[in-house]
Amino acid sequence: MIERGYTVVEVVVVVTIVTILAAIAIAADPLLLNRSRDIERQNDIASIGRAFEDYYRLNASTSGPGYPTTSDISSSLDSIAATYGKDIFIAPKQSSYSLVNASSTSPATATQNTYIYQPFTATGTLCSTAPCVRYRLYYYSEATGSTMVRESMRQQ
Repeated sequence: MIERGYTVVEVVVVVTIVTILAAIAIAADPLLLNRSRDIERQNDIASIGRAFEDYYRLNASTSGPGYPTTSDISSSLDSIAATYGKDIFIAPKQSSYSLVNASSTSPATATQNTYIYQPFTATGTLCSTAPCVRYRLYYYSEATGSTMVRESMRQQ
């Protein structure tokens, strides 16, 4: 009578080979991890953009509707995040808010850990008091190694 089956040694060899191949495949593709973080950043920026468009419609100042000011982001991001979702304001691999205000009207340089908000007045200055009529959001792309920008829908 012939017995069929695998020996323990054969099974161990196959498992070892599969484990080594899986480790090589995962370690050899950091681009996959970079791409997934870039997609998360793009989704966050799109969600922040939608939240700020909604904010524009719902939060009319005495001068008319407007986007959040730099003061709103500095002092009221918790309440904005409570309305629109905290996770969209946090970059990949971070545990706290990643959205920061731009310090000037010049193009900003984002890092992997930050999203930069740059609101403008009708005259093109950095907007610290309402109404803010447009904005730019900056975020980092690992695929290109550069800062990307998203403009507000309204460009007054």
